[in-house]
Amino acid sequence: LVRTFDDGIAIKFDTTNFVLNGKRWAIEENGELELRSNKVSHGEIVLKESNQEIRIRTEPSGTGDWNDIKIGLKNFNIGDVTSFLVKTNKIEGVVSGDITIEDPVKTFNVTSDVQTDQLRIDNDSIGQIRAHVFYNNKTGNLIANGKTMNPDQKLDFDLNLFLKNLATNK
Repeated sequence: LVRTFDDGIAIKFDTTNFVLNGKRWAIEENGELELRSNKVSHGEIVLKESNQEIRIRTEPSGTGDWNDIKIGLKNFNIGDVTSFLVKTNKIEGVVSGDITIEDPVKTFNVTSDVQTDQLRIDNDSIGQIRAHVFYNNKTGNLIANGKTMNPDQKLDFDLNLFLKNLATNK
């Protein structure tokens, strides 16, 4: 059920299942998300497959008068979606962590703190990585920093990538 408002949208999800990359995911009961710009929003939807979980909720921002989207990942197999997003490399592994989408109606900045396990890129083992990622939607700047958790094979990284052409905003 989808309800639209002058200042946003509310979506209610029935308890159901869907298949993603051959795996059967369940939407838990009473899943509802509401995004409003002139009102406190609420709601949560939980998706589960075996030991994987994605928890998406809306909540009032701690820094402004808007609502944010919070996404919690638990043992999420990134290989199930990276094949749709990245065509040239094979990326596999499990990720857990928290993602915040700040004011998704207007600002849409994204902040995340995540940890991978069994990360592999093109069958080359990277292992466990902890990373902090920030995306500024206005500038298109993606900043990430992190490190591997294996003390014997240390790898630290800092990334500063511009994903938009500010002249065309694309």
